[in-house]
Amino acid sequence: MNMQNKHYKAVMDEVERLEKTGRYSLVKNFIQHGKTTVYAHCIDVALTACELAETHNFDVDYSAMITGAFIT
Repeated sequence: MNMQNKHYKAVMDEVERLEKTGRYSLVKNFIQHGKTTVYAHCIDVALTACELAETHNFDVDYSAMITGAFIT
């Protein structure tokens, strides 16, 4: 996970919210793409989406995009 990403805090805030309000922490037990947990995969998707949106100057709702990355 790229802690240098300026959206890292927003992504981790969403993880915290999902863990408090739902069962998101359970996905730490599920594997996606061979060796990666669904938990780590969703965080990576959110961070990558933010990096791409910023790099390409896409006009996006970052909060909604981050939340969408956690739909499993």
